[in-house]
Amino acid sequence: MNLLAQQSCSLVLPTHAPSRSSRLGASLVVSESPQAAVQSLQEHLALHPEDSVALTELGRVWRSLGLVSNAAECFVEAIEHDASSAVAYECMGALLADELQEPFEAEAALQQAVALDETRHTGWNELGKVQHALGRFDGARASLHRARTLAPLQGSYHLNLAVVLRGSGRFAAARGAFRRAARLGEAPDQSVRYFSFDRGAVCAGPPPSTAALQMPAGALVVPELWRPRLSAVHVTPVASVRECEWVVGQAERHAARSDGWNVAGHHDQYPTTDVVVAESRALRRWLNAKLRLAIWPALAAQFGVAPDELWLQDAFVVRYDAAGQNRLGTHTDDSELSFNLLLSDPGAFEGGGTSFAAADTTLRPPQGAMLSHFGRLRHAGEPVLEGSRYILAGFVRVRPLAAAWREVKTPLPPDEE
Repeated sequence: MNLLAQQSCSLVLPTHAPSRSSRLGASLVVSESPQAAVQSLQEHLALHPEDSVALTELGRVWRSLGLVSNAAECFVEAIEHDASSAVAYECMGALLADELQEPFEAEAALQQAVALDETRHTGWNELGKVQHALGRFDGARASLHRARTLAPLQGSYHLNLAVVLRGSGRFAAARGAFRRAARLGEAPDQSVRYFSFDRGAVCAGPPPSTAALQMPAGALVVPELWRPRLSAVHVTPVASVRECEWVVGQAERHAARSDGWNVAGHHDQYPTTDVVVAESRALRRWLNAKLRLAIWPALAAQFGVAPDELWLQDAFVVRYDAAGQNRLGTHTDDSELSFNLLLSDPGAFEGGGTSFAAADTTLRPPQGAMLSHFGRLRHAGEPVLEGSRYILAGFVRVRPLAAAWREVKTPLPPDEE
């Protein structure tokens, strides 16, 4: 899943003055008529075909209209005519990253953009986003810090930096960056609304759990030090039947009061039909109590970490329905740990369960039981054949594992992703 917010290319121009027609095109780009901007810029370029500023502006308009090939041609031509245009390189890099899905080429273009103009905060932000997507956390952190320093009132830069800090285990700094982003007008990140223990706090004893599945050798691309802790899939009873029924009812009521169940989902390639827990005050209060009393103690004991090293990044109630979305394809999560809690009575649906590819096994825990595992294990939601299956899913960051991202989050081979 892409954890950084999308940000469009800024309309900051190079230091040399554009022509009158080029300025007219720029004003039309931000008006209600991009088609008029295209006409104005094309008329200008017919007379001045080497005007890189106008070419870059035209590329932006094409991009806003979804004409990616046209936009790319304009940016390339702008660079050919003016290799010193940081704006053209930045726009080309953003296009390569977002629409053309070429992160390595995007990184090279954006590095050239900030090399040409070290004060371009938009370029540093775009570069940091690409580096994060490539797993270059150190570079992403440095680039986004530079963007934030150059434009400290840009809330999205604080937000992007917070995501990178969280992903690399710098939890305290991440929380501070999330708070600053919220003060600058960004929507509060849901992860700061969930319960977390203060450092050194003592939590309740863990509920009894069972290691229901052990991954075979070679299933985990992690160092030997982490393998014993991360190779087991645990099942833990954490909620009563009455609680589960209440959670389902609250999720349905929340969906009815808002825009319905979200079908865009929580995974770029594997969307789910869900309700975000943090968006419901009642569900959030219930989950925070459950985290404190049961979930954090269980995960801490199962995976050998301290409870104050756990941070819930995302939590959502998912509905699988035989008449709608009935499954989730095989995937890995962008989290150190993942859990899902079965909310439905197993007698209310047929099929379902969570399968683990490496073990060729499907687990179907009882109602109220939590299934917890290393997020990078390949798993799937099996098809629901009849009825509806509700679960509560959570993605958990773990400080020591996130801090060791180079070792623990080694990408799986392409044919195994």
